[in-house]
Amino acid sequence: MPLFPLDEKLFLWLNGFGGQWLDYLCGWPTHFGSPPFIASVVVAYMMIWDENPILRKSMTIFFGTLAASAAALALKAVFFRPRPYLYFLESIESGTYQINSLFGLLQKESAFPSAHTATIFACAVIVNRFYGSRFRFMYLLAVFVGFTRIYVGVHYPSDVFVGAVVGLAVGWGAYRIGAWASDFHDRRSGVIG
Repeated sequence: MPLFPLDEKLFLWLNGFGGQWLDYLCGWPTHFGSPPFIASVVVAYMMIWDENPILRKSMTIFFGTLAASAAALALKAVFFRPRPYLYFLESIESGTYQINSLFGLLQKESAFPSAHTATIFACAVIVNRFYGSRFRFMYLLAVFVGFTRIYVGVHYPSDVFVGAVVGLAVGWGAYRIGAWASDFHDRRSGVIG
């Protein structure tokens, strides 16, 4: 169920763009929000162009994306809300609404908040804290992944918005913890800098 009437209207509008080309454009990138996938892609990219050791950065990215996903899943357990397709099922069957539901996703777990969105926003924050403007495009990718979650019919806009907030907060926290752990390790090892 939508949190407010505008949430339902936004979902129906964004989900209703439809079209085979958009199905392809939004269908596969929606999986970028999977923690192992996005963390592995980003770390592989870092391995190619970062001349410095990336072990600590990689650990922070993997920890941060998993933590964001876990935080979203914990919130899902507390705030159960049916996926849009299930919420609109009677209207779909009666012909009142036509919902774009790629992959036949009739998932029964909670929609609120979007774990995929939380994960990719956490990753975007972490890599941008490490590398600055080099990874700014990650924020655009994160927004796009959030849109795809609505387009494929598994989230309301409010799910995506809250997922983004969770991801930003957890990503920033993971970066701070990683930086603190790195400083602590360097002090214990006698590294100055």
